[in-house]
Amino acid sequence: MEGEPLPEEVLSPTAREMEAMGYTIRHIYWQPDNTPYDKSQEFDFRVTLEATDDYTFFAPDVQVTINGRKPEVYLSTNSAGKGTATLVLKYSGYSDNDKEVYTEFVEETGTLTYYYDNRRSQREGVTELYDPVNDPDAARFIGYNEKVLKAVIDKSMKDAPLTATWHMFYGWSETGIRTLSNMPEIKGLTYLNTANVINMNEMFAGCNSLQTVDVSSFDVSKVRGMEFMFSGCYKLTTIYCNKDWSTGTASSISMFSFCNSLVGGEGTTLNSSYDDKTYARPDGGKYMPGYFTLVPRKRGDVNGDGSVNTADVVATYSFIEKGEASGFSRDAADVNGDGSVNTADVVASYSIIIKGE
Repeated sequence: MEGEPLPEEVLSPTAREMEAMGYTIRHIYWQPDNTPYDKSQEFDFRVTLEATDDYTFFAPDVQVTINGRKPEVYLSTNSAGKGTATLVLKYSGYSDNDKEVYTEFVEETGTLTYYYDNRRSQREGVTELYDPVNDPDAARFIGYNEKVLKAVIDKSMKDAPLTATWHMFYGWSETGIRTLSNMPEIKGLTYLNTANVINMNEMFAGCNSLQTVDVSSFDVSKVRGMEFMFSGCYKLTTIYCNKDWSTGTASSISMFSFCNSLVGGEGTTLNSSYDDKTYARPDGGKYMPGYFTLVPRKRGDVNGDGSVNTADVVATYSFIEKGEASGFSRDAADVNGDGSVNTADVVASYSIIIKGE
């Protein structure tokens, strides 16, 4: 039994029966019984299994998850002498105002995930609050920093009211430095809400296994601090970004210090005399050097807006009929890769739209 988080409002289900091998699912209900679901109150979700006449429950038999969690299991015997197993999930009351930014580390997968929700108490991994404004020097990643193999930004972070990403992937505190030194990738940075971020200092510092990072979705219009942002990322070769960060007013001392493997899209390598924001822009080669690499367009994204939709189909049709068009990418339009742009690519684009690729 696995599913999505509980809905906002639901009434207690009536008892229901479903035949299963060896037992019957006799009851599924909320507790308190038959009351409207109120997310501000504590409650249980219970499933009662009743054994058939020739079946007896043993604790190892019950291996189940409900809503992605392992329930408590209680074995007993009912008045008819049949064995029962009651599975219980406990939920704490919460309100929308209880949402918080936090991380969960799951050792089995080596994954560190950032969330913004009110489900921290339900997570089974190691969780830590992330509040760089009110607790900027919090000791983080203690005991597992070297076990982190991948970081993920959950979709919920799109709504997080962040004003700083200070030390987001860098475990510095007065008690010591704990770098995520074995983490080669960060997924989901496009879900990071940076619209009101002021401080990005040391955000990726010390991620010395990180090889590529895509910050093309970052809004840095309000950022005033980028100091040591990528410092110590020794293996970082590529920073994807189509925007020019060099023209802002942010302080940027040693922004790229020790990024000795970094190469811009046109071949510009790190110059230690310019390890601040001076070259924080797409690489324009010899006369406009930069450390950023332009984000490659998706197949079918001919207008470069980051998605494949009907606007791209219209642009491709226009190209087929009229020839070159401003901002049009032939490479992206050649969806089927046959070396030409024709109606077959339009059909292929529609396929991408329908499949949601």
